[in-house]
Amino acid sequence: IGLITVSIIITLLVLGSITSILRTFGGGETLAGFDITTKLIKIFRLLIPTLSIVQSWLYFTLLESSQKQATFGKMFLGIAVTDLRGDRISFLRANARYWIKLASFITSFLLIGLIAFAMAFFSKRNQTLHDIISGTTVLEK
Repeated sequence: IGLITVSIIITLLVLGSITSILRTFGGGETLAGFDITTKLIKIFRLLIPTLSIVQSWLYFTLLESSQKQATFGKMFLGIAVTDLRGDRISFLRANARYWIKLASFITSFLLIGLIAFAMAFFSKRNQTLHDIISGTTVLEK
């Protein structure tokens, strides 16, 4: 569980950096005074949440279904996402894992979401709900 926490921190740093760059180019307070760009800035600011989800989706699904089978944080820690036999997961399975994880994360402030993540402490393979449903697990490499 400690390795997963470090992996999450590294992932948040990577995704947070990318989101900060998007927000900077999306128009900070310094650009708000220009009449020509005001409408574009408003549109871009509306798109930032969508771009953040797309960025996060691509980050997790592409990296976890790649030959490395891991995000940068997982690579750093020497752990990987696999199927239940220890094999590499497909892009489709990585998608299922991501969207179920996102749903679990969104509801994590509710009891159901907390249970979904707490299941890792009680399941035989330290699997969360999104791992069990998508048939994946996280192993040390």
